[in-house]
Amino acid sequence: FPYWRRHDDAEPFNTVQVAHAFVLAKAQGYDVPQDAYDRVMSAVSSIESFIPSYYGETQRDAVRAYAVWVLALAGQRDTGLAEALYDERGDALTIDAVAWIWGAIDDTSVRAEIERTIGNRAVDTAGAAHFVVDYGDGASLIMQSDHRTDAIVLAALIDEAPDSDLIPK
Repeated sequence: FPYWRRHDDAEPFNTVQVAHAFVLAKAQGYDVPQDAYDRVMSAVSSIESFIPSYYGETQRDAVRAYAVWVLALAGQRDTGLAEALYDERGDALTIDAVAWIWGAIDDTSVRAEIERTIGNRAVDTAGAAHFVVDYGDGASLIMQSDHRTDAIVLAALIDEAPDSDLIPK
């Protein structure tokens, strides 16, 4: 899905975001045209082939991780893709990318490592916790903001580590 005009180049993050909206709409009982749903989900499952060469590695990681998360929301959990991304990039993944893939990881040692990573990367004070991510000049490619990152990590913590001390903060 491009930004403004139908025949412009597709933006991979937009494509995943449209798929996310379709998945949520279907889950709430809204009518989503099946053909459009199938096409966008097919694109998301092979999103890497749509990522332009000018995307930096962190932007590429974010799009791939977001795709993993949306596929899982749609009931198409891809453990292999999530674990491959984590194995390939590990500590180089931004915290939002780590949070997005966490739920699709089956390996218990990797899951524990991810929980530890999230705890270690939190900027934690007595009353609050937040996460800082720097995508540099590529932040606009994936609509990044610190508030969005906090929300992504909070959602992952609620789903994957509901007893975490970070949640109330």
